[in-house]
Amino acid sequence: MNLCNNPHCPRPQNSENILFCQACGSELLLEGRYRVTRQLGAGGFAKTFEVNHGNTLKVLKVLMLDDAKAVSLFQQEAQVLSHLNHPGIPKGDGYFAFSPKNSQAPLYCLVMEKIEGLDLHQYMEQRGNRPIDEKLALLWLTQLTNILHEVHQQNFFHRDIKPPNIMLKADGHLALIDFGTAREVTSTYHQKAAGQNITGIISPGYTPLEQANGKAVPQSDFFALGRTFVYLLTGKSPDQFSEDPRTGKLMWRDSALQTSKQVAGLIDYLMEAFPGKRPQNAQMILRCLSEINSTVQSYFLYSSGSQLPPTEIEKPRQSRQVKTSAATQIQSSKTKTNIFSSKTAQITGGVIGFAILFLIKFGSREIYKPFQSHPSQPVVTSTPTELQASNSEESANNSEQASTDSMSQQPSISEENISSGVPSGWNKFEGGGAELWLPPSWEGGDPSQNLDAMIRKIKSLGSTWEGSAQMLKLNLSAFSILAFDSYKGESSFPTSVIVSYEKIPIKMNLETYLQETLNKFPSDIRVINVKTGSIEGYELGKIITEIPLRGAKQIYYLIKDRSSIRGVIFSTSSNEFEGRLPVFEASVRTFSVK
Repeated sequence: MNLCNNPHCPRPQNSENILFCQACGSELLLEGRYRVTRQLGAGGFAKTFEVNHGNTLKVLKVLMLDDAKAVSLFQQEAQVLSHLNHPGIPKGDGYFAFSPKNSQAPLYCLVMEKIEGLDLHQYMEQRGNRPIDEKLALLWLTQLTNILHEVHQQNFFHRDIKPPNIMLKADGHLALIDFGTAREVTSTYHQKAAGQNITGIISPGYTPLEQANGKAVPQSDFFALGRTFVYLLTGKSPDQFSEDPRTGKLMWRDSALQTSKQVAGLIDYLMEAFPGKRPQNAQMILRCLSEINSTVQSYFLYSSGSQLPPTEIEKPRQSRQVKTSAATQIQSSKTKTNIFSSKTAQITGGVIGFAILFLIKFGSREIYKPFQSHPSQPVVTSTPTELQASNSEESANNSEQASTDSMSQQPSISEENISSGVPSGWNKFEGGGAELWLPPSWEGGDPSQNLDAMIRKIKSLGSTWEGSAQMLKLNLSAFSILAFDSYKGESSFPTSVIVSYEKIPIKMNLETYLQETLNKFPSDIRVINVKTGSIEGYELGKIITEIPLRGAKQIYYLIKDRSSIRGVIFSTSSNEFEGRLPVFEASVRTFSVK
């Protein structure tokens, strides 16, 4: 059977293989290739039909309004689909205007690939709104994030992500549909720059506040994505949950007790009230999902009310102390504890992952929090991932730029040249009874001996580092060594190391110290890995954190003796972290305490 596409036709049903409607005379073979076979649905301003094109079934979407704004949105959907190429996005096949017989107004038509299956709202209804399990949620969230990555990479954002606009195909894969409200990023920012609001697309329970106010941004899609998974994991519409009046967070977790804190933390991160606190791109979400999927045991996502996970303790292993001429040369007549030199190889692959951001963002009062031990409410959530260097602060011109040729390229490290203890050509830095060896491009030393030079160095990094410079003055005794790598690589973000010292109660163990420290972290710190270990009576830790909004990443090594904790903290840009990690690990193996 063929259907007439004229909305005013009295008898739209026609027999097959005829060219004109027998009731109204309108063409039945649209654009000379599409035959309408049945109606699929009707929305606010459009109807959808199944069409046959050369024995292939497709979807015809027909705009039923002759309104300039509606026509513009319809044309926009056609444009978006023509730019996108992803198996989770219906392919556009044609856009045209059709004039029914004796009609003054044309019908605007969009033909696209037909996605067979149920939308997620229909799917949930058919299963009695029973929540999906976490494994399926992770799979679907990964699929949808990949789809959004394609959309955003083409400089569009969807603006109406919700269960009815997500199709579950017969093969189990998801597809995102209804791009009628999608918008080009470039034109959005141009309008904002001109002080114009963007058309507000509102789906109750799924639309973020900035979008409802006409200020949609690509991160608005992530908010709606998070709300979608609240629905999938609870079986309840997001607008059925209240918000915490203090934090603005949706209070949904009690209805999803089957969901781990890691996944719930990621969902909350997607739904942050302010766009700047959400993931800034899809790659950040994918990185987080990868870490959750691959190493759930060592990837902890903290949110309000969470507790430090059970600590993984490594059994002490016997290790032969490596003695070479290079190692012998650095020994003094005083007794030294060089736990990291030969023992760190046992823990650098995964000892403790914990969150700390030091000399990256905090002001003079906050920067000292990691070295205090007073419990407070834990507020850390997680976000992962690669960031562009533009996310980090632009450094001011460095007045102390080194002029040696050795700084023209980043030092490289291999197992071969660290086996002797200290890599060839490295320099020794001493302070506060500790010593650490670093590549020749690094400069710094003991802050108590070179305070003025250190302050000038920190201030030269930019105005945002003023608080850190003041912090150094106020808490000088907490810092044994401070050094910067004068080689900046591809990022303007400075690479630095801090050796810290703190007295703690004798009865406090490292696990308690970490738990109390975690409770002080702000929500924009991402905790990547937390583990602890013990070797020869010392409690050891290795910590990795990231602040995506600053494009900064850290690795933090801890050693606790009877009544103190020493830390070696390396900071660098997120996109350089993996490349610099071998240098950091080689350096910390040279760390010793007199």
